[in-house]
Amino acid sequence: MTDHSLLPVRRSSFKYLAAWQSHSGFEEMLANMWKPGESIVSNIERFQLEASRWNKKSFGHIGRHKHVLMARIRGIERINEAFPVPYFQELEDKLKGELTKVLRQEESLWFQRSRREWIKGGDRNTKYYHRVAKVRH
Repeated sequence: MTDHSLLPVRRSSFKYLAAWQSHSGFEEMLANMWKPGESIVSNIERFQLEASRWNKKSFGHIGRHKHVLMARIRGIERINEAFPVPYFQELEDKLKGELTKVLRQEESLWFQRSRREWIKGGDRNTKYYHRVAKVRH
């Protein structure tokens, strides 16, 4: 019988998401945590920690954000059909712009994930990857 309390705690590996770069707060977060006088290793370790926190606090879950925006847009569209008000039209336009940005982030995330899966899988499943490449083309 193994005593699990003696096993080392395994943290999940850090994964940089290219979609972060499209968020307005990413550059500020990076500038605030990067210390020019410190070693590259300590800066990278700090970046991993801060980026993970920032991801949860500011960037959030793309899919959830997308569904909330879509629900809000649908609600505003129903209101605009019944009672057209300029304020609601402006709000709808603003939310659609935000949805476009979130959809680009989601696309970037899936593109990055598909590349990671291809690298992990290698040539073992070439038929699958040829189909993926065909669909993408």
